[in-house]
Amino acid sequence: MGNLKFVMDAIESAKSFGWLLCLTLSACQPNSPETAPSPINTATNPSPRSEVTGLPTPASASPFIVASPKQTSTPQPSAVAKSPAPNPIFRPIFPALKYQTQIPILLPEYVPESEQPNQVYAILKQATRSNYQILLAFTEDCQGGTACRLGEISGKTINPQTPTLKGQAVLLNESIKGYFVESKCGANCSDATLTWEQAKHHYTVAIKAGRKATLVKMANSAIANRPL
Repeated sequence: MGNLKFVMDAIESAKSFGWLLCLTLSACQPNSPETAPSPINTATNPSPRSEVTGLPTPASASPFIVASPKQTSTPQPSAVAKSPAPNPIFRPIFPALKYQTQIPILLPEYVPESEQPNQVYAILKQATRSNYQILLAFTEDCQGGTACRLGEISGKTINPQTPTLKGQAVLLNESIKGYFVESKCGANCSDATLTWEQAKHHYTVAIKAGRKATLVKMANSAIANRPL
């Protein structure tokens, strides 16, 4: 009996020591149930995807920003200055004039009265190898009479018999010297003329009772044109 009591006391002592050790080491506390991690609801909160590749992007990454291509303006061609050209009233006589004469043909762009309601006609009066003469008229069948006549344009080759130019000296474009002769009026008025020398030829513009400023403008527009 003594031995049995000794054994029982030893067991009780061991239990007491074990509980004390458990309290000290906190090893015998009942474990709390582990909290399962919350599932990620991919259905309601899908990962952002790249607009470019379609692949998921990290949550911390900024979404791709697709920049629109830079708009560049198409360069416009620079404005081209209008080239001078003979007045359209000369078009009907171009073929015959170029065929019949061999001298450089100068025709003005500016012709007085040509922009008015009354039509102005260019009539080829004469053309040879060394000269041409064009009548400016208000009717197609004008023969040069005072009523239908507006003026005249001519060109001719200089030869030893060509008279020296006379009149009031005026300075034209390209430093060319011209000579202005006023019209004379009685019952009717004659043509005022402006004549100049260019490339060994004499060129004349004439307008009935014309003003000097009008003839200078007319001559300068002919000089600016390329010879035909």
